[in-house]
Amino acid sequence: MPNLTYQWYSKKVGTTGDSIAIPIGTSRILTVPVMDSTQYTVVVTQVNSGCFATADTVVNVFPQDPMVQPIELIASDSNICIGGQIAYAVQDTTNRIQYFGSDSIPGAYRWFVNGFELMTVHGDHFMFSPATYDLDSTNYVIEVIASYQTECNLWTATAADTITVHRNPSVVINGDPMICDTTQVLSLIHI
Repeated sequence: MPNLTYQWYSKKVGTTGDSIAIPIGTSRILTVPVMDSTQYTVVVTQVNSGCFATADTVVNVFPQDPMVQPIELIASDSNICIGGQIAYAVQDTTNRIQYFGSDSIPGAYRWFVNGFELMTVHGDHFMFSPATYDLDSTNYVIEVIASYQTECNLWTATAADTITVHRNPSVVINGDPMICDTTQVLSLIHI
């Protein structure tokens, strides 16, 4: 349609008041730097008739880089004995991310014990049943890497925890298990 004029207006999202005319916004295409989420409105007027139409859109601006670590690794305990278990869970600390994948899709969560990836664990929780070596206390480093999608990028976040597995004491009782009722009992405990 010939004889059209254009005027673009902008208003920062979340502010009150009228939109402001953009001085360079007088053509069909508007090219401006966008720093904040902004509502843009264009008024197109047919010069001969004075008829006009408007359209608007909102351009949302999201940060490129998360400002805080978006996950935390929660452990049910940090010291256990041989035969014990520790429950781990990943907690979203920002409530703004949408995790990429799910419990059934490998890659959403990757779990590691002392640097070795657990290839069969992919969910946001993990039950660990550690062992000790040489019947001595043993430390383990548990790490999770979560892949998640923000509005702009695919990111990964890492959280880790160190636990100590303590050996159980070894107790042996020595003595005669069969005695007469007038006999004194002597038991020795060896630890």
